[in-house]
Amino acid sequence: MHSRGMPNATISLGENKARALLLEAAGEVFAEQGFHGATIREITRRAKVNIAAVNYYFRDKAELYVAVLRHAHRSSLERELWERAQEGTAEERLRRFVHGLFQHLLSPSRPQWHCTLIARELAAPTPLFKQLIDEGLRPHFLVLKKAVQQVAGVPLSERKLQMIAGSILGQCFFYRHSRAVAEQLLPELYKGENWVHEVAEHIAKLSISAIRAEFSKNPDKSINS
Repeated sequence: MHSRGMPNATISLGENKARALLLEAAGEVFAEQGFHGATIREITRRAKVNIAAVNYYFRDKAELYVAVLRHAHRSSLERELWERAQEGTAEERLRRFVHGLFQHLLSPSRPQWHCTLIARELAAPTPLFKQLIDEGLRPHFLVLKKAVQQVAGVPLSERKLQMIAGSILGQCFFYRHSRAVAEQLLPELYKGENWVHEVAEHIAKLSISAIRAEFSKNPDKSINS
């Protein structure tokens, strides 16, 4: 929150509640209309707060958009799982990373606008896209690369690390951002209460087995391959 004083217009709701209402309403509007199509008037109408609240909490629409993107990427569950992904053996960390990412992407409690907004940003990146990646995804990608390196057990080139980590991310993102396709081609995978856990475990096991198989038998190809 900004340190400058409150604007003349009164913000009637409690500060935390007003900010939360703005984030949720802005997320819905940005997801539906995009950054350029969204208006502060529509956002505050849905949030049922004074227009002055946007200036007070976020300064302008661009800063509000960044805050909404951060909000869409973060949750208490996500933070807990990312922390767990840095504990245990290399294989345990890789497995926990996949499960954490998968649950974050596909949690039924996650508002639909979260993924809609991210998908819109991926399809038509705004100038804020790099900031989103640097703050929201890159730190987790570094955790994943470190786990891959340790599972391999031999030095890997940066190119090879990116190939393997990118493959793991791609499998996870497929089930979220290509869900309409996946549900048509892979209908059996979406059945049952535990399908998210089952698919995440499949991705983790397959990735760990592939890494182990490739580099335990061919250590000489690791650095430059």
